[in-house]
Amino acid sequence: MDKRILNLSLTILFLSLQIAAAQPYLEPGGFLEAEAEGIIRVGADAINVPDHLAFWGNGSLTFTLKVGEADLFKLLVGAKGTAALESETGKKWPLMKLFLDGKEQCLWEVTSKALYVSPALALAAGNYQLTLAFINDASYGSDDRNLFIDGMALGAIEREGALPSVFFKGTEPHHYGEFIAGDLLLASRRVTSLYPPKQQIEEYQAKTISATDLKLVLANGKPLQIFQFIEEQSLNGEWKISPLSNSTVPFGTDTDLEKGYWQRDFDDSSWDSIGVPLNWYQKYPEARKANAAFVKGWYRRQFQVAEGQRGNRVFLKFGVIGYEATLFINGVKAGTHHGDFTPWEVEITEWIKLGQENTIAIRVYSDFGAAYTKRADQHTYGSQWGIGDIKAGLWQDVSLCYKAPIHFEKLLITPKVAQNEIEVEYWLTNPEKASFKRALHFYAVVSSAMKKDQNTETANIYLGKVCTGSGTSKGSFTIPLNNPKLWSPEDPYLYYLTLAVAEDGEIITAGSQRFGFREFKIQGPNFYLNNQRTYLFGENLPSVWYGGSGRTEEEETALLVKTLTGFKAQGYNILRTAHMPIIPLALKLADEIGIMIYNEWSWCFSTDLDQKVFEARNLAEFREWIYRDYNYPSVVMWSGGNEINYGGNSFIIDQLNKQVASLRKLDNRPIVSFSGLAHYFGNTAIETDAIDLHLYAGVGAQPWTYWEGHYQPIYEKNVRVYGDNGKLNKPFIIWECVGYSWGDLSDPSFIPGRIEDYAHYAKRPTSWEVPNGIGFAGTIGLAASLDPKRGTKYGKEVYGKRLLEFARYNTEIAGFAPWFQDSELEAATLWNQPVYVGLRGPNRAPFTNLFTGETYTQKLFVINSQGRACTNLELLLTLIDDRGQSRLLRNILLPKLEPWAKIEQDLDFQIPLSQTAGVYQLRLTLREAGREISRNYYDLFVQNTAFKQLKLQNIKQVAVLRPNTALGNQVLAVLADLGVSYTLIDNFEDLSFYQVVVIPPSNQAYVLQRDNLLTWADAGGVVLQLEQNYEGETFLGKTISQPNTFVDLAVPTHPVFAGLEQLAFDTWGERKFGNVLDYALLPFTLNALATRAPLCGDPLTFNAIAEGSWGEGRLFASQVNATELWGINSAATTYLVNLLKYTFHSDRFPAARNWVFQ
Repeated sequence: MDKRILNLSLTILFLSLQIAAAQPYLEPGGFLEAEAEGIIRVGADAINVPDHLAFWGNGSLTFTLKVGEADLFKLLVGAKGTAALESETGKKWPLMKLFLDGKEQCLWEVTSKALYVSPALALAAGNYQLTLAFINDASYGSDDRNLFIDGMALGAIEREGALPSVFFKGTEPHHYGEFIAGDLLLASRRVTSLYPPKQQIEEYQAKTISATDLKLVLANGKPLQIFQFIEEQSLNGEWKISPLSNSTVPFGTDTDLEKGYWQRDFDDSSWDSIGVPLNWYQKYPEARKANAAFVKGWYRRQFQVAEGQRGNRVFLKFGVIGYEATLFINGVKAGTHHGDFTPWEVEITEWIKLGQENTIAIRVYSDFGAAYTKRADQHTYGSQWGIGDIKAGLWQDVSLCYKAPIHFEKLLITPKVAQNEIEVEYWLTNPEKASFKRALHFYAVVSSAMKKDQNTETANIYLGKVCTGSGTSKGSFTIPLNNPKLWSPEDPYLYYLTLAVAEDGEIITAGSQRFGFREFKIQGPNFYLNNQRTYLFGENLPSVWYGGSGRTEEEETALLVKTLTGFKAQGYNILRTAHMPIIPLALKLADEIGIMIYNEWSWCFSTDLDQKVFEARNLAEFREWIYRDYNYPSVVMWSGGNEINYGGNSFIIDQLNKQVASLRKLDNRPIVSFSGLAHYFGNTAIETDAIDLHLYAGVGAQPWTYWEGHYQPIYEKNVRVYGDNGKLNKPFIIWECVGYSWGDLSDPSFIPGRIEDYAHYAKRPTSWEVPNGIGFAGTIGLAASLDPKRGTKYGKEVYGKRLLEFARYNTEIAGFAPWFQDSELEAATLWNQPVYVGLRGPNRAPFTNLFTGETYTQKLFVINSQGRACTNLELLLTLIDDRGQSRLLRNILLPKLEPWAKIEQDLDFQIPLSQTAGVYQLRLTLREAGREISRNYYDLFVQNTAFKQLKLQNIKQVAVLRPNTALGNQVLAVLADLGVSYTLIDNFEDLSFYQVVVIPPSNQAYVLQRDNLLTWADAGGVVLQLEQNYEGETFLGKTISQPNTFVDLAVPTHPVFAGLEQLAFDTWGERKFGNVLDYALLPFTLNALATRAPLCGDPLTFNAIAEGSWGEGRLFASQVNATELWGINSAATTYLVNLLKYTFHSDRFPAARNWVFQ
């Protein structure tokens, strides 16, 4: 439903820009039928019914409004609705939203037949497009939520609270039904962020040839085509599958054998058909049983091998059989294999019948791991976020492979860039049972795999004679290359190595392997690609998303191409294949598109292990995985798993180290023991080539400005554990951070300002795994979290910029990757700029709430994460308003920026006095010789400096409790600046002369009792309690330490927030850590105007600003740290003026709920 709403909003915006000549229109004093011809309708389910336009699904109507003279107007909409009962939120009625020229104006909950009244619309003469949209269609059982619109009328009004004098359907409006006012929708005023442009990535088209297209001539003059010696035949397609069976205990080695499923002539006609490849849980989701977590099933199919293959060896190749397979060919057991993620190639030559039907039968066992089986894990499971992440059965490709009698089992190619050569290891199998050795002559051709350079050779040599006997022999060669082209993300050039064997002058076998000529290594704390230092701009690609879904190869290719090219366009150069091996197709495409891969094994989270079985199985499968992925040039680094708690567990430490040792015997590329090893999972050194940290500070744990406070001790700990003489000589990377890629929950019916709606979410359970909307409210606000247009995408944009700016600033970090898995995020181009320009305030966060005419000093920094120096640098500092108008504040010249260097210097600037109060964006543009090389921005709230000289005339008699700390004295200075007269009091014994009592800020409790104060308030007095920054009892409730840089405006339309946006209550950089609030009031109540909402993983919401009635009086508590920032922070100052004006000047307060104490 959210996507449809987003599409609807975009359509409304489009339609608002078009005025059809024949379209009906509405004029002041007029009426327009909703069913009138020519009204633009969106949504196939919008149809005419008697007297109404009925919306059976989300949709809209759009018409023209013609205004002759400027005035104040209100729109009347005749409508009714039907409700649907939702399990979590109860009965919900249709929501109808009003747009004026594409901008949201108000929203109504449409119940019974009534006239729904818009807010006052101040319209100049001209034409406007009005849209009414139904946004929350739903049906539950027999309940069906629908909207019925009768017609629209427009009339002028004299004042905002009045109703228009206009006829509706030819009669007085009150004859139609009651009047229902809509909720005013305040459009967030925020300057659109201008991100760096994406890289231009050409549309993917296969630029490489297949090995079968090679036409070679060896050094001995013999022509060669690879299909003469190896041929493959797909067995993808329709197979037969038995019913899946679940068990609470493991299946035995002889299970089902008595049923004869393995026999060649078994009648499987009653079995289901299943497509291969396919995760069998896609077809049979009911087999995912947490209480019966062992699953088995059988596959069968027939195939033929042509007579023409006589003399060749026949193999079955399985991409994966998850997990444990027993194979039968024509009723004979042909082998077994285990592995959820690794291939199996098994020779079946001796059991096949040429030219006849042959039968494959496979028994497959799968399980869901220790969390469900209650058995210690015997192998790895990859992604284990839920039972649905486990795949089983034939979920990757299956094929027959025909090979010459003597054939290559494996070819491993290791480039040596400095030497312009490759090292080749081969495994050559001779199945003959012979006692003598054969003299075999080896030839090699290295030729281009690119279509444009087809058959262009870089090497064509005779390698020499090798004497070999029966069985499998292993050997190696070094092959020099003539001016080879390097593989890199910028130029992903590919080659084929073809190795041929001749005997007695005739070629008897050959093998071909695609590769790229590149070398990736570590030197000290840095990474090097092709001997050039490289910064890792990374992202994460969950491997579980690919393979076994039922998509065709073409569909899978299209999806992967879109994802990989999307990441590359964002500026990423490397992807981690979390949390298990990805399908080979993805690596093939990464080779061709040019994006590096941090390749991850499937040991994730598991620590409850069957030690004997796990070691034997895991190390064998680990090696199979290395062999499978060895020759992909995109694979530049390995990870042995994800987030494995090894602290104090000698067996796990031993297994992790054995994985690393196993890799190092096979390959020289770097390996990280497991992703996330830097912290939380153990404090002793284990074998690893780089240090990988997962750090989610900012979205959870503590506010974003504490990030460096989290990071620095972790880095220092790793220096102690892995360093040498106080230095870390391994690269340090952060490969999961920020977040916002889970828990997305949108609610188009949520309206900011409806405290009951806010309370619904504030009282819902929230956790790290299931934030439930409110879990993101402490960082981006509940309204943004639930907004279908913003949601978690907005969190990625805001906190990706903030936290990854920290990562860039700390230059000992050699690479990073947010946990976004988002290849479409526009903001990513910002943090992936090779040259990064930014600002820092003294408390890490830049100042963002400024006054005009005042000088601000911030730290300007420029970081060069590339091997090229930058000269002739000029920085432009520009102010942009919410209409897109710009004003140059400063331009300065900067010194030469060396490769891998950082420039830091103070930057002074002013906001001109002529700028009006409002939201702005401060933009930094860095140019080199006139060409832009970096940009950045910071959102601002600007207030005119004259605002600080504002005077508030006393309307009420004000008493101020004598402050008990220096913090409290500051409010006396504020009142003096504002010209407010007041009386200092020492107790609450006689308050009869006063109408307002102010409790000054304090960082220690006042010793007075509150009884007299509340008795006086009950009779009509107003109590204003300012921030009580201690934990304990206050006059208006109990406080709790809950520091945060963000306070969520639950009722943003309240007068105390006049002129302020939500962003004004996000990070007050003048304070330590930028905290807007240090202590909150508990519990959360319906008195809340603003909250200290939870960070992800926190359970509770608290009041930050609250108001309630107390008898005839009013209680108001404000916990935000505004007083100490008076005259310093423009948002705090504006809020304080609003607050004091509201409490000191209001003759009549709006209705409020009774104040609730804990």
